[in-house]
Amino acid sequence: GEWCTRLHWAMSMRLGDIFKQLLGKQEALHRYPDRKMHQLEAARIMNLVSKWHQSREYLHPGMNLADFAKRFCSDKKYSEVAYCWSFSFDPTFFAHLCYEGFLSICSYPSQIVYTLMPWIDPERCVMDLDSIHISKKVLKRSNKYSLTVNKSFQQVIDGCIAQHGESWLHLPMRALLKSLNSSGYSGEKKNVRFAVHSIELWDDKKLLVAGDIGYTVGGCYTSMTGFRKEGTVSAGTIQLVATCGLLKEVGFQMWDLGMVHYPYSIFHIRATQY
Repeated sequence: GEWCTRLHWAMSMRLGDIFKQLLGKQEALHRYPDRKMHQLEAARIMNLVSKWHQSREYLHPGMNLADFAKRFCSDKKYSEVAYCWSFSFDPTFFAHLCYEGFLSICSYPSQIVYTLMPWIDPERCVMDLDSIHISKKVLKRSNKYSLTVNKSFQQVIDGCIAQHGESWLHLPMRALLKSLNSSGYSGEKKNVRFAVHSIELWDDKKLLVAGDIGYTVGGCYTSMTGFRKEGTVSAGTIQLVATCGLLKEVGFQMWDLGMVHYPYSIFHIRATQY
């Protein structure tokens, strides 16, 4: 039938050629008025030619993410595949993923098409904000710095890329985060308290020396990525301590610092693995 013909066609071509013929341009997935149709069609083709994608759930706007999150956490089959995937970089969709506990990065497989990759980490490094420990050395050095929020989002993004490379901060992800940072959540779910933030640390010469990109859901702040300017002394640690104090001051309950294999998260400010 039709799908057998499509499968034969897909297998006889390189994956890049498939997407060129199917979509014409990368922008078709994100900018056209009928982008959802393009995304679903592209997902069907990707499943035909990629075993990796075929073995993982495709997520899309409009699906019941709350129910899927429960299945994802309880069903053993998902523990082995970890990631899901999507072609949607819709800001509201991303906010709903975060609200349901999914962390998301952007991949660019074989530099063919940008893909959102949501997952739920089995273990995270989380700080109870009441448990912070500040050494006298860090406290003394902190007098030379000041902390701001959402003052220079693009500079923080640039700093992260300069230190870590583009990594998962590909163009669609940067555009998504920037949109949420500037415009906020605009979905219809009134109980979704979600926002994307940049946190900046400035030295006494008004130079940006460290920064963090993250998002808030309810009473939790989750760090996505950050940077520290090369050659600075303790700027990263001071930023962590200052951010913790700020979050506590404005009423947040916990801080998700990221994956447990980052030692600075645990040893400098005594975060806990969960």
